[in-house]
Amino acid sequence: MLKSIIYIFILLCIISCSDSKDIVCYSFDERQCQIDPWSSADSNTSVEDIKSYLLTEGVEVEDINIDRAFHEVTCLACEVCPTSSRFYISIEEQYEAQLAKLSLLSLAKTDCSN
Repeated sequence: MLKSIIYIFILLCIISCSDSKDIVCYSFDERQCQIDPWSSADSNTSVEDIKSYLLTEGVEVEDINIDRAFHEVTCLACEVCPTSSRFYISIEEQYEAQLAKLSLLSLAKTDCSN
């Protein structure tokens, strides 16, 4: 009987541990001229715009935050200059390689406390 209880306890521990996710966080910027695939024409990109785009690219997002006043001064070149916004996303570690393929502006791993 005691042996059965120990086996059940071990099995429950294994099952509960397998549900945990390894979450990593990244930040990136939106390019001027609304040339990023998720950018809206009115320069008011929403969380849903980014989440939808990343999901179509195979990256499931756990959480997204936008700091719309991150860059106080920006340039106006379309390909290399950011808008004032910075995006922070939380994803499972398994999506890191797919995220890296997307050529996001200023993509960087960041602390998840943002």
